Amino acid sequence: MIDRIVNVAAVLVVAAAALFFAKAWFASDGVPGVGLVNLGEEEFGLPAEFVRAASTGHRLGPEDAPVVLLLYSDYACGFCREFDRTLRVVRRRYPQHLAVAVKPFVPLEMNESTRLFLGAECAAEQGVFGAFHTAALRLGEGQGRAPLWEDVADSVGGLLSRPAFDHCVTSGEYADRVESAYREGADLGVRMVPTFFVNGRMYMGAMDAVTLDSAVAAALPRAR
Repeated sequence: MIDRIVNVAAVLVVAAAALFFAKAWFASDGVPGVGLVNLGEEEFGLPAEFVRAASTGHRLGPEDAPVVLLLYSDYACGFCREFDRTLRVVRRRYPQHLAVAVKPFVPLEMNESTRLFLGAECAAEQGVFGAFHTAALRLGEGQGRAPLWEDVADSVGGLLSRPAFDHCVTSGEYADRVESAYREGADLGVRMVPTFFVNGRMYMGAMDAVTLDSAVAAALPRAR
């Protein structure tokens, strides 16, 4: 009799646990409703330095995505432009599951690539980072060099004030952010561009779409 009561109690506990997780799963469409960058080492087993770096990158994608790709890039880099095309394909496959945090990895020298990243920061101030980032990569295709920041700004709609934007770039208002991102990347082991981290796991070079898709898919079960 006692054994039967114990067995029934065990079944009820398992059933209650299953019901709890089922509700959590369907309420979040199969994905936790918590942003990855809001979590620390204990929750996802992610390196704390990755969490900190990803939380300050300019976000492309949903805030609550369970997989974050932290990207260190350079607008003058042909492989970075190639990887951007791959990344756009994979992002379309995971519209709710994948977000990208973009960081510059350029020394603070007043060359065109640095000015473009200053422009990206100034565009973010006016709420159009994504448009500026995409234009800076696309306008460089076929040129073998970074486009002029003025040309990128001309192609971006939505700038609230072009004079304020131009002053922001030429004054180097956000130079400290560009320099800080470069040092941060170096501390994380970045030595080349593109280098990126998928939920903390490091990859180097312009990965093809199939391989990148596999890396994102592999990160999803760990996130869940």
